[in-house]
Amino acid sequence: MVMRISRPMKRAGTKNEQFKKRVPAVLLPILRGKKLSIYLPETTAPDSVTYMVTVTLGDMITFSLGAPASRLAKVRHAAALGHVEAFLDAAQRGPEDLSHLEITSLLGDIHKALLASMKPIPRRAIRLSSMMGSKSGASFQSGRK
Repeated sequence: MVMRISRPMKRAGTKNEQFKKRVPAVLLPILRGKKLSIYLPETTAPDSVTYMVTVTLGDMITFSLGAPASRLAKVRHAAALGHVEAFLDAAQRGPEDLSHLEITSLLGDIHKALLASMKPIPRRAIRLSSMMGSKSGASFQSGRK
Protein backbone atom coordinates (compact mmCIF):
# COMPACT_ATOMS: atom_id res chain seq x y z
CA MET A 1 0.00 0.00 0.00
CA VAL A 2 1.32 3.42 -0.94
CA MET A 3 1.14 6.03 1.80
CA ARG A 4 0.65 9.62 0.76
CA ILE A 5 2.89 12.04 2.59
CA SER A 6 1.49 15.50 3.17
CA ARG A 7 2.82 17.83 0.49
CA PRO A 8 1.90 21.07 -1.29
CA MET A 9 -1.06 20.76 -3.67
CA LYS A 10 -1.50 22.29 -7.13
CA ARG A 11 -3.97 25.16 -7.48
CA ALA A 12 -6.13 25.58 -10.55
CA GLY A 13 -5.50 28.84 -12.38
CA THR A 14 -2.21 29.73 -10.73
CA LYS A 15 1.30 28.39 -10.49
CA ASN A 16 1.42 28.88 -6.70
CA GLU A 17 1.15 25.82 -4.47
CA GLN A 18 -1.65 25.41 -1.92
CA PHE A 19 -1.83 23.99 1.62
CA LYS A 20 -4.75 21.60 2.25
CA LYS A 21 -5.58 19.68 5.40
CA ARG A 22 -8.88 18.11 6.42
CA VAL A 23 -10.31 19.11 9.81
CA PRO A 24 -11.24 15.99 11.83
CA ALA A 25 -15.00 15.37 11.95
CA VAL A 26 -14.95 15.35 15.77
CA LEU A 27 -13.63 18.94 15.82
CA LEU A 28 -15.86 20.38 13.05
CA PRO A 29 -18.72 21.51 15.34
CA ILE A 30 -16.23 23.30 17.60
CA LEU A 31 -13.95 24.87 14.99
CA ARG A 32 -16.19 25.65 12.01
CA GLY A 33 -16.15 29.38 11.27
CA LYS A 34 -13.26 30.16 13.65
CA LYS A 35 -10.13 31.89 12.38
CA LEU A 36 -6.62 30.45 12.54
CA SER A 37 -3.46 32.55 12.04
CA ILE A 38 -0.38 30.79 10.71
CA TYR A 39 3.12 32.27 10.46
CA LEU A 40 5.05 31.29 7.33
CA PRO A 41 8.71 32.02 6.53
CA GLU A 42 9.47 34.53 3.77
CA THR A 43 12.62 32.69 2.67
CA THR A 44 14.17 29.24 3.02
CA ALA A 45 16.68 30.47 5.62
CA PRO A 46 16.22 28.89 9.09
CA ASP A 47 15.95 32.27 10.86
CA SER A 48 13.79 33.89 8.18
CA VAL A 49 11.35 36.70 8.88
CA THR A 50 7.75 35.43 8.92
CA TYR A 51 4.44 36.73 7.65
CA MET A 52 0.95 35.85 8.83
CA VAL A 53 -1.79 34.04 6.92
CA THR A 54 -5.28 34.01 8.46
CA VAL A 55 -7.70 31.22 7.49
CA THR A 56 -11.37 30.66 8.30
CA LEU A 57 -11.84 27.03 9.31
CA GLY A 58 -14.31 24.76 7.54
CA ASP A 59 -14.18 21.14 6.38
CA MET A 60 -10.71 21.85 4.99
CA ILE A 61 -7.93 24.22 6.00
CA THR A 62 -6.88 25.67 2.66
CA PHE A 63 -4.67 28.62 1.75
CA SER A 64 -2.04 29.66 -0.79
CA LEU A 65 1.61 29.12 0.04
CA GLY A 66 2.46 32.07 -2.21
CA ALA A 67 5.22 30.22 -4.06
CA PRO A 68 5.37 27.97 -7.12
CA ALA A 69 6.60 24.37 -6.90
CA SER A 70 9.96 25.02 -5.30
CA ARG A 71 11.95 24.53 -2.14
CA LEU A 72 10.28 27.63 -0.65
CA ALA A 73 6.83 26.07 -1.11
CA LYS A 74 8.01 22.91 0.66
CA VAL A 75 9.52 24.90 3.55
CA ARG A 76 6.31 26.94 3.94
CA HIS A 77 4.20 23.78 3.76
CA ALA A 78 6.27 22.13 6.49
CA ALA A 79 5.95 25.21 8.72
CA ALA A 80 2.19 25.42 8.11
CA LEU A 81 1.73 21.70 8.76
CA GLY A 82 3.53 22.03 12.10
CA HIS A 83 1.29 24.93 13.16
CA VAL A 84 -1.92 23.22 11.99
CA GLU A 85 -1.08 19.85 13.60
CA ALA A 86 -0.24 21.55 16.92
CA PHE A 87 -3.48 23.58 16.74
CA LEU A 88 -5.66 20.54 15.98
CA ASP A 89 -3.96 18.52 18.72
CA ALA A 90 -4.55 21.31 21.26
CA ALA A 91 -8.18 21.67 20.13
CA GLN A 92 -8.72 17.94 20.59
CA ARG A 93 -7.12 17.88 24.08
CA GLY A 94 -9.07 20.94 25.24
CA PRO A 95 -8.01 23.50 27.85
CA GLU A 96 -5.33 22.53 30.35
CA ASP A 97 -5.01 23.47 34.01
CA LEU A 98 -1.84 25.41 34.76
CA SER A 99 0.21 25.18 37.93
CA HIS A 100 1.06 28.26 39.95
CA LEU A 101 4.63 28.13 38.62
CA GLU A 102 3.44 28.02 34.98
CA ILE A 103 1.07 30.97 35.54
CA THR A 104 3.86 32.98 37.18
CA SER A 105 6.20 32.18 34.29
CA LEU A 106 3.62 33.29 31.71
CA LEU A 107 2.97 36.52 33.61
CA GLY A 108 6.72 37.18 33.65
CA ASP A 109 6.86 36.74 29.86
CA ILE A 110 3.92 39.13 29.42
CA HIS A 111 5.58 41.67 31.72
CA LYS A 112 8.84 41.51 29.75
CA ALA A 113 6.98 41.95 26.45
CA LEU A 114 5.07 44.97 27.78
CA LEU A 115 8.25 46.59 29.11
CA ALA A 116 10.04 45.98 25.80
CA SER A 117 7.23 47.71 23.89
CA MET A 118 7.32 50.85 26.04
CA LYS A 119 9.59 53.79 25.36
CA PRO A 120 12.06 54.56 28.12
CA ILE A 121 11.18 57.59 30.23
CA PRO A 122 14.11 59.96 30.72
CA ARG A 123 15.13 60.32 34.33
CA ARG A 124 14.90 63.73 35.90
CA ALA A 125 16.62 64.88 39.02
CA ILE A 126 14.06 65.28 41.75
CA ARG A 127 14.91 67.30 44.82
CA LEU A 128 12.97 67.37 47.98
CA SER A 129 12.95 70.75 49.59
CA SER A 130 12.77 71.10 53.29
CA MET A 131 9.42 70.46 54.86
CA MET A 132 9.38 73.93 56.36
CA GLY A 133 9.18 75.79 53.06
CA SER A 134 6.09 74.14 51.59
CA LYS A 135 2.48 73.89 52.66
CA SER A 136 2.03 70.22 51.77
CA GLY A 137 5.18 69.12 53.52
CA ALA A 138 7.31 68.43 50.44
CA SER A 139 7.78 69.91 47.00
CA PHE A 140 9.17 68.29 43.93
CA GLN A 141 11.30 70.13 41.37
CA SER A 142 12.57 68.78 38.12
CA GLY A 143 16.21 69.24 37.22
CA ARG A 144 15.31 71.60 34.33
CA LYS A 145 16.06 75.31 34.58
